[in-house]
Amino acid sequence: EASLQRVLPGRQRLELTYTFLNAYGEESDIEGLAYGANLGPRPLPTGEHPLDWDLTHTLTLSTLLRTKSQYEVSWTTRAGSGRPWTPVHRSSSDLTWPAQGTEMGLVNSERMPWSEVSNLALRWTPRLLRGARVMVAVHNVFDEVTDLTATLGGYPNPIINTLYDEYGAYRTETGHGGGGYWNDANGDGQREWVPVNDPRLRAPRRSVRFGVEVGL
Repeated sequence: EASLQRVLPGRQRLELTYTFLNAYGEESDIEGLAYGANLGPRPLPTGEHPLDWDLTHTLTLSTLLRTKSQYEVSWTTRAGSGRPWTPVHRSSSDLTWPAQGTEMGLVNSERMPWSEVSNLALRWTPRLLRGARVMVAVHNVFDEVTDLTATLGGYPNPIINTLYDEYGAYRTETGHGGGGYWNDANGDGQREWVPVNDPRLRAPRRSVRFGVEVGL
């Protein structure tokens, strides 16, 4: 990790930080892959692969500006490479579905796209309110829609994303995020991918908060 910081008169601050991470191992979960039969050992990957939290490159810019009396503005931007994910291949025949599988040599062999998120906070101390500050905070200022991960465990659902990683297979075959499952949703006798658009797989959208901070 390398960091450059500049402190200016009047309590102004500018900081730039770069972090390089190289986290490799056999498996992030000592119990093996998070999908499979409810009872019995889980399959383990072969060889070493990037672990689930291996964010190779992370760049962070943060600033803090203050006036002598009333105002304080802070800004943070974080940009970095995505988490690793595992491609899952479905059988070419619907007759054998859901007999899909994860090749152990492909564990965490793909990467989510790079992402960026910026946060802004403005604090104002009114002259008439001693000991209190009015706050406006904006998370994800540019409203970036970013896929953070390809899949997650489906518990308590006994089948979808539990026996098999259907979210991972959906992304592998379609290239789309948000998750999906394989089913005949419209009753035409043909099974196809049904998108789920699971919000847990994506970064939170832009949010704005207003509040009052009171010192005790």
